[in-house]
Order: sequence, then C-alpha cells, then structure tokens
Amino acid sequence: HSRSAQRKQVLIVGANAAGEGLLRSLQVSKHAPYDVVGFVDIEGRHVGDQIAGVSIVGALGELPSLVTRHAVEE
Repeated sequence: HSRSAQRKQVLIVGANAAGEGLLRSLQVSKHAPYDVVGFVDIEGRHVGDQIAGVSIVGALGELPSLVTRHAVEE
C-alpha cells in the first residue's frame, strides 16, 4: 500500500485557531494517519477561504454531504 492509501481522509470541524493548531500538529507528525481534506466552518461565514493552504469546504449544517463529497473516513 502507498502511504496515502493507509491514511484516512478527515475534515476538521472549526475554522478557527484551534482547528489550525490541530492541522499543524497533524502536518508536523510524520506518522499521523490522517490527510486533512478541508475545514468545516461552524457558521459557514468563511467557506471558500483557506487556513494554512487547506480550504474551508462548508458549514456545519452541510456536514453529512461534505463527508460523502470528500470521502471522509473519520
């Protein structure tokens, strides 16, 4: 298996400083089993923006469809 095949696609809920901190922690860890495919903004005001190069893909109310659209596993 390739490295990416072993990693799980995830969304980070919270397009804020805490979410950015989590992203940076995952990016720094060579062994983190996750690929962050996007952020979910609680209220949806920042959809389309980016945090550290990762897109804010939708609002919390869209979470079920975002999970399907981005093949999120956890």
